[in-house]
Amino acid sequence: VARVTVTPPGVDDMRTALAASYKADPELWCWLQVAIASGARRGEVCALRWCDVELDKRVVRIERSVSATASTGVVIKSTKTGKPRVVSLTTQAVDALLERRRDSARTASAAGRDLDESELIFATDRLGQRPWRPDMVTGRWTRLREEIGLSHVRLHDLRHFVATELLTAGIDLRTVANRL
Repeated sequence: VARVTVTPPGVDDMRTALAASYKADPELWCWLQVAIASGARRGEVCALRWCDVELDKRVVRIERSVSATASTGVVIKSTKTGKPRVVSLTTQAVDALLERRRDSARTASAAGRDLDESELIFATDRLGQRPWRPDMVTGRWTRLREEIGLSHVRLHDLRHFVATELLTAGIDLRTVANRL
């Protein structure tokens, strides 16, 4: 099998993508902030529930993932490794999640209910029970990246970006591997 050389996006590319997503698609902006901060796979971010984040401690527990196929439909399952992990979040990701939580609480209140901690952070329904499909996130990302001239950056490249930035900052390889 021919190997593809992966060139992770640069910091400026990610700043451009985040600024553009904030204006064009605030939900995707929040999703990207969490993905970049955590290094999680797209299905793992899609499966996050409010009970998985501790915003005051700036951490998220990643213990499940969303997958979607034609034969099985949308399924929430364990992570690829089957092991949960707790990772720290950046201030920007926490701020994005706080904004998302306020929006979700307003939506719940308008429906005459309180926001439940078991609700998905990224859901396609007002009750927070149906997760975003990973391919939906890819589609939103593809539209955004084409608009801003980053067509060479795949969604999976965000994980490479996180790894590169952590290693460049002097974080040891084992810690980076465990985080991802």
